[in-house]
Amino acid sequence: TDGMARLLSVTLLLPFVVVLAFIHCTTAVDVTVTYKEPPIPVKILDRTNLTETIEKSTLPWIVEFYAPWCGHCKRLAPIWDEFALQMHEKKLVNVGKIDCTNDNSRIASVHGVNSYPTIKYFRDEKAYIYAGARNLEALTKFVKSGWKSHTALPMPRPDGESTDNDAPDNVIVLGVNNFTENVSKGDWLVEFYAPWCPHCKTLAPEWKKVATNLKGKIKVAKIDITDADNGLIGLIYEIEGYPTVKFFHNGSIYTYNGESRDAEDFEKFAKSGYETTTGSALPSAFFMSIMQILYKVYIVLEPAAKLSHTYLGTTFCLLTLLSVFVGFMLGRVTAPQRLVFISEAEYQRRKAEWERKQLQEQQQQQQQQKQQPKQQPKQQQQKQVQNKKETKKTK
Repeated sequence: TDGMARLLSVTLLLPFVVVLAFIHCTTAVDVTVTYKEPPIPVKILDRTNLTETIEKSTLPWIVEFYAPWCGHCKRLAPIWDEFALQMHEKKLVNVGKIDCTNDNSRIASVHGVNSYPTIKYFRDEKAYIYAGARNLEALTKFVKSGWKSHTALPMPRPDGESTDNDAPDNVIVLGVNNFTENVSKGDWLVEFYAPWCPHCKTLAPEWKKVATNLKGKIKVAKIDITDADNGLIGLIYEIEGYPTVKFFHNGSIYTYNGESRDAEDFEKFAKSGYETTTGSALPSAFFMSIMQILYKVYIVLEPAAKLSHTYLGTTFCLLTLLSVFVGFMLGRVTAPQRLVFISEAEYQRRKAEWERKQLQEQQQQQQQQKQQPKQQPKQQQQKQVQNKKETKKTK
């Protein structure tokens, strides 16, 4: 799938990271960086106070959802600080920002943030997505009246920001660390969902009914695929839309393709309806462990891949990767010896052995040189006797 292809392609950047790390370690110097705080700091928000802060405010809010590594976010930073200063003086709107990485990754999925930076305007319990130019003039025009021409979206409620504390007792919440271990044993009916998805929200009460009706017979669970840690599960099981329902039975996977999303239809599918569909094999635990390692590498290198694609272009990146591959293959073919790392003690032992052999060869050469003068007179006498015998025969 495209997701797997992206994962494997990004991991090819690992050699570049190793080389850069080596250069950094050998040439690193201490650098002190100073910066100036903005005169009116932008309000720093997080998953614990975003909704509450917006709802209790008497002024609208405009919030930047950003990532620290994002180049576009870095270029927007000084503009955003100046914009916050002007809005503070004019009392038009509150300006905030939220780091969508680390602990706040879930809030990004709740608000449907798929790229950085994403700017949202919150007013009267509605959300408006800003898609204009990232300059002071355009931003100011938007908060004054431009938002009126945009589509109003319902603001995600606080329950969407919870960490599954609202999950019913009969629905089991799965994650990347316990998914394979659980679904490989017994019968499991699993919903792959996104917290912000309207269809998933509509399905929620029906899913509770399914869990209650099948309790003790078939385990009913759900997993949030938009969570950063669970992204690997979405790639492995090819989740392309929400919600997706799959049934796990005796090491096989069956996908529910019915149009109805009623509790009764899900129950029929889990009991016997899955037999009319084609199943696929469940990935092994070993395969999942390898993919977890690759996925972690992918998460680390994905920002670098995006930056290289943005600033260098796809063609240049492909040519670079091709050059690395060709160089690697040529090195494997032409290298006369393989590189071996040995300890200091082993090195001294091999060095002493080599010196001993060199000394023996020198001694042998000296002995041969001493024996050669003694052998030469004997050889000459033999030749003289042989010549006399041949002379007599001739006479």
